Amino acid sequence: MLKIIGWVLGIVAIGFVGMYFDKGEFLAGLVCALAIGFLIPPLLNKINKNSKESAEKKGKEYKELTPKSSIIGGVVLLIIAAIMGNGSSNNEQVVLPSWYDSSATELVSKKASDWHKATDSQKLSASADVIYAVWKDGKLKPKISNKIKSVDDIKPFANGLAKELDKAFDGSPSETGANPDIKEGAVTLLVLNGWI
Repeated sequence: MLKIIGWVLGIVAIGFVGMYFDKGEFLAGLVCALAIGFLIPPLLNKINKNSKESAEKKGKEYKELTPKSSIIGGVVLLIIAAIMGNGSSNNEQVVLPSWYDSSATELVSKKASDWHKATDSQKLSASADVIYAVWKDGKLKPKISNKIKSVDDIKPFANGLAKELDKAFDGSPSETGANPDIKEGAVTLLVLNGWI
């Protein structure tokens, strides 16, 4: 029964290794890989054999790692990996800078006609949202991304983008009849400026 439990937990640990490496949590992935050695019976047998040979060469007493204690050790390692992997960058909390207007969060998904109604601080914040998203996805060209180390560093770029969006949306929709999406306009300007 302990062998079956070891195999099941070992296979789960293998899945966790892939998941953690995929998420960029390399240390948690390595801890799970270590747990695999404790959990899968043939690997445990190999560890016991190598430990016994090493102890005999050194003239020390050898104590075999039992299946029960190895399962307990493997589970402890999986728990440690889960705690370590819980700090994933995907769950990262971003501290908003003082200049950011949180009432602008929905502006990016609206139209040019809504852009004209927004305040300057809302336009700045919506532009910052676009640049932040592209920066976090690693799609900004190095000439821009290398200048951004924190959320505060986005402000001058967001300021420039907001001004360009004002020009791009001038006359929309009242004169042109077109009412483009803000996000599409912003991304188009980023491409035209060679930022992405």
